[in-house]
Amino acid sequence: GEPVFKREFTAYMQKPADDVFVSFTRNSSLDLKRDMVNQGAARGGYIVYSHYNKNGHEFMGVFLVRNTKGVSFRKPPG
Repeated sequence: GEPVFKREFTAYMQKPADDVFVSFTRNSSLDLKRDMVNQGAARGGYIVYSHYNKNGHEFMGVFLVRNTKGVSFRKPPG
């Protein structure tokens, strides 16, 4: 079938609402995680999604941020 990212991205762009964005990011992240684990490439980190507009053009940025020495993302306690 159609790739998860493409299906979810298309659904979000057709209805750019917060709940659809959350569904898109969650489902595409889980699919990427499955692919990475199956290939032994999973090393941890974070996926950051950003939908933004610049000079009248829409962009979707998807970034994989790895924890490295000197750069660390930590979840606050609580």
